[in-house]
Amino acid sequence: MIVKPPFGDDDVAVDLRGLRVRPLQPTAPRGAADVGRLLSRAVDYPVDGPGLLELARQARNAVVVVPDATRRIGLPECLPVIFNRLLAGGIPAPSVTVLIACGTHPAVDEAEAAALVGDLPNGIVLRQHDSRCASELAAVGELRPGIELRLDRRAVETDLLITVGGVKHHYFAGLGGGPRMVFPGIAGHDEIQANHSLVLRRDRGGLERHPRCEPGVLEGNPVAEEIARAADLRPPELALCVVPGRDGRAAFAAAGSWRGAFAATVECAREWYELPARQYDHLVGCGGGRPGDATLIQAHKGLDAVCRFANPGAEVLFV
Repeated sequence: MIVKPPFGDDDVAVDLRGLRVRPLQPTAPRGAADVGRLLSRAVDYPVDGPGLLELARQARNAVVVVPDATRRIGLPECLPVIFNRLLAGGIPAPSVTVLIACGTHPAVDEAEAAALVGDLPNGIVLRQHDSRCASELAAVGELRPGIELRLDRRAVETDLLITVGGVKHHYFAGLGGGPRMVFPGIAGHDEIQANHSLVLRRDRGGLERHPRCEPGVLEGNPVAEEIARAADLRPPELALCVVPGRDGRAAFAAAGSWRGAFAATVECAREWYELPARQYDHLVGCGGGRPGDATLIQAHKGLDAVCRFANPGAEVLFV
């Protein structure tokens, strides 16, 4: 059997002929045939709270927080649904900002940012969060005693904060999307580093990975639990949580408070993307192609996933 793991914008052929090969693949379907209809239903009939159109009628301005390119959810299909409600609700286009939640990831050039979000209605502003720019951050409370939490000032001060995020497994924060669009997505650099340091704990004078900092684990996960507390300090008025299908396009969605929408999508993500924990002696894995393998820090998440299926002493070919 010849397999072709994604590699950048292409793939790489790996010759496994003569071996018994077992593909480890999620059961997720492809994205919805009509993504617009799927997302429209989510924002018009949220799991809790008012729909997006009603929220827009009560606001003078809005900030829409979206993931950067390392978290693919098909924004050009998602965002028109939101813009339609905001403009219909009376918010003028120049009063709408799309804010890319870079966290500590580097910003991209204007062309890449524009390609990420797709065509925007005339007047809507596109910005990228900068976690190191203190003048763009505003304090909202304490992350934990002695550590101030700062978030992007535009998101803190807006009338209507909307987040759009893909709910998929994260290798130490449990699951992505939901509260992570607020924190660490649009937070200050120092606070993000403090949170991510919780993945390690002291053990007999050394350090070990916290046993609850695992994919899909939220309860007892110190990183995930602090993220939730942080998001509650400036919760979005509406969170749109999307579970992508195996092609990266939206396949399931829920909207409402971040807690309500996140809970509604977490179980779907677990059902589609978790596999029985069988162990193997030989494995082939990859970083998922661009942008998942654009940097080592992103690509190694694929290696972390592959090694969960490895016997002690197993051989892993990582593309």
